[in-house]
Amino acid sequence: MENRKKVRVLVISDTHGRNGRLLQDLLIKETPFDMLVHCGDVESDIFSYTGSKPAYAVYAVDGNCDYNRYPKELLIEAAGHRIFVTHGHKYNVRCSNEGLYAAARERKADVVLFGHTHVPEIEEHNGIFLMNPGSLSYPRGISRTPSYGILELEEGEYPRTYLYEAE
Repeated sequence: MENRKKVRVLVISDTHGRNGRLLQDLLIKETPFDMLVHCGDVESDIFSYTGSKPAYAVYAVDGNCDYNRYPKELLIEAAGHRIFVTHGHKYNVRCSNEGLYAAARERKADVVLFGHTHVPEIEEHNGIFLMNPGSLSYPRGISRTPSYGILELEEGEYPRTYLYEAE
């Protein structure tokens, strides 16, 4: 991924082994994209949704319900950006995002992708962009609608982050 000048990332979280049909529909709807990132609480094999050889890179981290199936955290470099991926439960994200910002600074990341709260959220502070795509299976927040995110990265540009309701 490092050599690409532009990268489009589909970001999901907290599927909890449910709504596989919605996820598969979403994979078709958002094609083309370069990378799928699942921010934890997959509670199943991510490749059962994508197939064993998808046309895009697939990354997933452990959530508090995954029990060591995936790495606990990831650092991904793409299009001149450094992405820190975590579920968020170890950073107390239900109370504050300060722990995520500190972890991003420590890792020299300019993007943080996380989940755990099931509430979609985009935030930026001092050049660090946070995105929580919400949940496809157990949405919380105002609309209580399944949601996901799109992250667009271009070398030399600020990350572009978008949240969408899944249909």
